[in-house]
Amino acid sequence: MKGLVKYYLAELNADGYSIKDVFTDGDYNSNVAFYLGLVKGRGKGLFDPEGLLTRQEAAAILARAYICCGGTLPGNTGVYFSDEERIAQWATESVSALTAWNIMEKMDYGSFCPDGYISIEECIVTLLRLYDNAPISRINGNVKRLFTYEQCIEYIPNMSDCFYENFKLEGSIATFIRMDLGGMMRPASSLFLVYHDGGIKRLATTIWDSSWGFSPSQRIENISFSKDGRTLYYTITLQKDTISYEYEEHPEGIIINKKGLYHATVDVDTGSNQVRREAVPEGVELPLTSSILP
Repeated sequence: MKGLVKYYLAELNADGYSIKDVFTDGDYNSNVAFYLGLVKGRGKGLFDPEGLLTRQEAAAILARAYICCGGTLPGNTGVYFSDEERIAQWATESVSALTAWNIMEKMDYGSFCPDGYISIEECIVTLLRLYDNAPISRINGNVKRLFTYEQCIEYIPNMSDCFYENFKLEGSIATFIRMDLGGMMRPASSLFLVYHDGGIKRLATTIWDSSWGFSPSQRIENISFSKDGRTLYYTITLQKDTISYEYEEHPEGIIINKKGLYHATVDVDTGSNQVRREAVPEGVELPLTSSILP
């Protein structure tokens, strides 16, 4: 996600801030929030990552997230606060909209307390209310995707651990892509679903043929989508047990995967997968390309 945002959406931060105290490679959430324009720092080039969040700042961030997902704020909602003069101009529209949608609530005596700090519990509750109560939300199924299918397809080869495309199969909902990373030390493969309405999911590959993961030399066979496109199937054959020697407490090695024929079933909507292994009967030679059991 962070890579896609930096690759395509840096221009969303139109104010041109240069944040000095937050952008390290490991600061995933702050990077994404900044490049999406959800947060803009507190002036003088500072983000103040350890600072507490006020109620009006939280309202502004939630409103920007809503706009980023394709929503618009209603403008004049008729909501009045007894401390309205204390609400910053940049937060007025956000505070009004979120209160009208019952995402944030008035405090004592009809006030909003814009400078009061918001707790972690309140952050969780307001996010859930935004999910449920806003006119455009995931629960209503009308959230705008941030990226198009074409952008996602273009971006995958630019990922740091994917150099070239090994295989592609298009389904009615998503396209399955296998990308390989070459190299002398640890060549590896990654599996992706790229959705036609935008979005990428990296599939968890639990069938390893090397101690560090799924390698480019390993074949994936019998790849197909179900008729409705919501299930992906494939098989992988391991010709020998996969053993890792990277654990000091087990110098004899640990078996990660036993040899055999593995059937993977992937839920395309969620990206989750289930794996079933067929053991290899005595006398049956590998590799296998189809079921070895009746």
